[in-house]
Amino acid sequence: MKLENLNTWTKEELEAAKLAIAAELQARIDTTKIIVSMPTEGDSRRKIWTKRITGVDQTQTTGYCFQGNFVKAGKQELPLGAVILHWYTEGSQKNHDCIAKVYRVTADGLEDTGIMSKRDNRETGGWALDIRDKVAELF
Repeated sequence: MKLENLNTWTKEELEAAKLAIAAELQARIDTTKIIVSMPTEGDSRRKIWTKRITGVDQTQTTGYCFQGNFVKAGKQELPLGAVILHWYTEGSQKNHDCIAKVYRVTADGLEDTGIMSKRDNRETGGWALDIRDKVAELF
């Protein structure tokens, strides 16, 4: 079957090809795990959290669009290529910024992807929309 003739394939043929491609992609995933230290930025007097992102639901507009599990501070063993979201605040109690930064696990440790949102505490809503689509492109 040639890809240029996709419009002539039956639904069953497309589904079979989809399953074969998914299986091949899964077989090619690098399962190497790297021990990395989680980001430590943030004021410990206020909320700080870190999450390993496994997917992005682009129908959501809040932080719930980032699928995955929260990870603890300190050292973690994560697969090569894993995506990490670190959310924290910095500044004074009255005037602080809410910051979300995205990292990727590489052979050298955590690498800053350059994807981030920084909002004044008076306008914290929307931080997820600032970065949602860019994070989705990492997958």
